[in-house]
Amino acid sequence: MFFMVSLHASFLGITAVEISIIVACYALLPVFLAVRMGKWTDKYGIRRMLMLGNGAYLVAVVMGTALPNFVTFVLQQSLIGIAITLLMVSLQKCMGRCSLIGNSFPLIFHCWGNKWG
Repeated sequence: MFFMVSLHASFLGITAVEISIIVACYALLPVFLAVRMGKWTDKYGIRRMLMLGNGAYLVAVVMGTALPNFVTFVLQQSLIGIAITLLMVSLQKCMGRCSLIGNSFPLIFHCWGNKWG
């Protein structure tokens, strides 16, 4: 996704400094919110956080294609970074729970089932 956004931004006439800001936003907010996302996953459950992460990713992709400008690209990359981090934190917690019971084969079913959500 990085190269597509930066190429599209370059095509739209956005400067190299602005493209650097766009690319940096992907990692900036997740750095500050990763611990809080872990607490949200503990509080609200794996399933809700997976659904929130997938929904945020979908919104970010649609937002970037609907309104291609600098501000939208910054918001898009920030939202994608948050969504990916939320998905990774939730899936890591799911894997940790499955390893406690010694059952890692049906991992995806445990994450979406009522027992783990």
